[in-house]
Amino acid sequence: MNVFVNNKEVKTNPGISLSEFVEEQGFLPNGTAIAIEGKVIPKPKWTETILQGNNKITVIQAVCGG
Repeated sequence: MNVFVNNKEVKTNPGISLSEFVEEQGFLPNGTAIAIEGKVIPKPKWTETILQGNNKITVIQAVCGG
């Protein structure tokens, strides 16, 4: 199944949860905000949120530095 992460097509397994996808893609959960189809998904809902084909996912990661 294909989804789009920050406008880049990514192949993943059908029926995967958002938390599994985050781990699969190597995103660090701390300091990461994720929206699907423009709706922010609270971190406690990541496990129960199942991705669908062609979902448009926005991932924003906080960075430290100056």
